Amino acid sequence: MNHKKLLLALIKDDLVHHKLLNAFSDLGIRADYYHLRLNETIFELMGFDESRQTDMIVDHYFELLKHTKFINFEHHPRQLDLLTTEIYDYLEMVRENKAVSPS
Repeated sequence: MNHKKLLLALIKDDLVHHKLLNAFSDLGIRADYYHLRLNETIFELMGFDESRQTDMIVDHYFELLKHTKFINFEHHPRQLDLLTTEIYDYLEMVRENKAVSPS
């Protein structure tokens, strides 16, 4: 598996996991302790450091994860793939811009 495919798989897994945690929350089950923190692995693999700018990117990443609430994976699996790609493209664009722009 190449680097991009690995990142896409991790993002997709994070989306599915996020939807599951939200479903638990909707049922009144606190699922805070079950967060896999896949985002940390994704960000490390993409070369993001721990900075204020990265914090803003992480915040936007979590906003994008919230879109899973409106996707029915069973009936619309393609929407999950599209959101996965959208998130990957966003992170790649930000990473490339961060690499060429002075901090």
